[in-house]
Amino acid sequence: MFDNCIEIEGHIKKIIYQNENDMFMIGVLQSKEKTEIIFKGNIFGIDKDEAIILHGKWENHTKYGKQLHVERWERPIPRTKDKIIAYLASPYVKGCGKKQALRIVNALGENTIEIIMKEKESALIGIKGIWKK
Repeated sequence: MFDNCIEIEGHIKKIIYQNENDMFMIGVLQSKEKTEIIFKGNIFGIDKDEAIILHGKWENHTKYGKQLHVERWERPIPRTKDKIIAYLASPYVKGCGKKQALRIVNALGENTIEIIMKEKESALIGIKGIWKK
């Protein structure tokens, strides 16, 4: 299914169209190389200015020209302290506010997300405010 897919990382510069249930999107991605790319696909929960990694294939639309048909997408792992704190304090992580996120990052450092992914709950043991539950 993903043969000949390309991967492009960047941020959503503009949302051209999004259907009412937020599942299908057409937008403009500004790549890390500062190239603007028109993309379309089933993308949800992403807003303008957010970072994203798109995987897809180029298509040439008869009316709109070259665009990337997105087959799958993902959010990049946050790499800076501020972005990690923002992610942990976001609605994506239930029960973690900004103060708790700051304690976690101060305890685990700039590789917080990777450490949690690898060590699971055990990475958080001993951090103030986190209990076994």
